[in-house]
Amino acid sequence: MTCVCRKQIVKTATVPAEPARRAASVLRWFPGATVASAYEAGFSAFVLHRALTQGGIANLVVNPASIAVAANDKVKTDRRDSKKLARDLADGRLQGIYIPTFVAESLT
Repeated sequence: MTCVCRKQIVKTATVPAEPARRAASVLRWFPGATVASAYEAGFSAFVLHRALTQGGIANLVVNPASIAVAANDKVKTDRRDSKKLARDLADGRLQGIYIPTFVAESLT
């Protein structure tokens, strides 16, 4: 996880894979702050999104293919991806994908 404030990285951390704990960690680190997050859609797509939004964090789920990468930067790592997403979110360069309701997701 990478946290950015005023275009500066202020915290990087490895966080638990438990969605509710992830939201709680961020809110504990930055009490009183307005927090926004973004992550790439994946196999467990919307569980984390729902935990973050229920915890009061504005969140975008983005299509991994829509994130611009430099031609010489094809190696993907969690750390590198986290920093790229944080900077792009802070700069307003990300667009979220459609989030189905819990019921609609359960039907697929």
